[in-house]
Amino acid sequence: MGIKAGYVRLSRDEDGQSESIEGQKTVITNYYRNVLHYTGEIVFFVDDNCSGMNFDRPDFQRLRREALNNNLDIVVFKDLSRFGRDSADTQKYWKEFVLKCGVRLIAASQNQDSLERHTRKTLGLYAWLNEQYVEDISEKILENFRSRQKKGDLIITVPYGYVKQGKSINIDEYAAEVVKRIFELYLSGHGYKKIASIMNEDGILTPSAYKSRTDAQSVWSFQVVKNILTNEFYTGTLLQKKTYKKEIKGKSFRTPHDQILKFPENHEAIIAKEVFDLVQETLKDRKNRSFRGTKNNSPHLFSGKIICEKCKKTYVFKYKRKGGPGYYICGTHYKFGPKYCKNSTVFENKLVGIIQEKLREKINENQEILLGLKNRINRQQDTEKIDKVIAKIKKEIEKREHNLKKIYIDKLNGKSKVPEYILDELISETSSEIDNFKRQLESAIAARDASTNRKETLENQNEKLRRFINRQLTRKDIEIIIKEIRINNKVIDVYWNM
Repeated sequence: MGIKAGYVRLSRDEDGQSESIEGQKTVITNYYRNVLHYTGEIVFFVDDNCSGMNFDRPDFQRLRREALNNNLDIVVFKDLSRFGRDSADTQKYWKEFVLKCGVRLIAASQNQDSLERHTRKTLGLYAWLNEQYVEDISEKILENFRSRQKKGDLIITVPYGYVKQGKSINIDEYAAEVVKRIFELYLSGHGYKKIASIMNEDGILTPSAYKSRTDAQSVWSFQVVKNILTNEFYTGTLLQKKTYKKEIKGKSFRTPHDQILKFPENHEAIIAKEVFDLVQETLKDRKNRSFRGTKNNSPHLFSGKIICEKCKKTYVFKYKRKGGPGYYICGTHYKFGPKYCKNSTVFENKLVGIIQEKLREKINENQEILLGLKNRINRQQDTEKIDKVIAKIKKEIEKREHNLKKIYIDKLNGKSKVPEYILDELISETSSEIDNFKRQLESAIAARDASTNRKETLENQNEKLRRFINRQLTRKDIEIIIKEIRINNKVIDVYWNM
């Protein structure tokens, strides 16, 4: 005689509180005692918190091995859903147990017995219904998950620098200072590896070690630094739905960027938005550039910012052999000699003076444009005139849309006495007029907003640029104000970040 077994399975996701381990064991025991009149030992196989859609369950596989070794006689489970919920696999394993291994399978509460003919007929139906049930539950869970995401109230974990207390997200002052320092170091010209090295040298715990995680990293790595520098959470913005699943236990997919849910000002920021944006731009800017020619692995004032207009290579910093100020030289010239690129070198102190002069020129240029914009706005009284034009265009659009709607309704109801081909021409003509008026409306609104927006942009730009006049520029200043510097012989062009 083989083993008299009971199989019990519970999934927290699928079953909630409707099932329990002990409850299932009671049903199985009662069936053995009252229906099968068996009073001997029952060996239980239990899979707790295991989905019925997956058959790689520890005790199910142990049960299967006993069956394949011909050690099982009977297996009783509460209902077929405990055996499995995937329709195809449920029927596959049922046949393996019954036909190949000769095991009697019984679903106690459903009166399903592999010895009975009606069970063979209805097995497929029960298996299909069980699969539909778990799919319905999965969709409800996913829908609830999506709903909470849209509200912005679903937080799984918070990054290093924050602590979660109930539903509140608070700043961890110590960790926040480390985050700020990492951003400062990056804008000062240090790369991922150099920043990681500084953190390790200063004995600062890694984020995982700081949180006392069991899988904590003992040293800072470039990836940890990169993750911090690219995490928008530090600006106070919550991002939800960065990944999604088509099924509750299915594969995760990356959400398209324009479909990610964003909640600005969700919590207190550690890093200002403009600083974060600048770092992201700098990340892109540095990606294909190197900071060669430095002695201490820290970029100099303009390292990586100067481009040779002739060969498109980055300039590198060098020191003069007999002391004195350092200079920048075209990377091609430095590596292969003047035969391959004869572009000019430039001393760092001279370039600082040039940048300061070009800052003044940029501010003066903006001031002249601002003066012209102010005079034009005052003279033309743009807003009042254009607002009247916009209102008139909107009325024309409304009138034609009303006419078009009436033509459509009359045509559909057969009330119009006008020939159909004329109606079609009228519809086409009216639709074309509406499109033309909409284009005029877009142009009018753009004209109304252009001067004001341009004025505000230039005023903000000048306010920022003035902060860098007549002061000693730092590497961080250069990252903030300069996108790149292009040199073509003696001509130096500066491209600004603002």
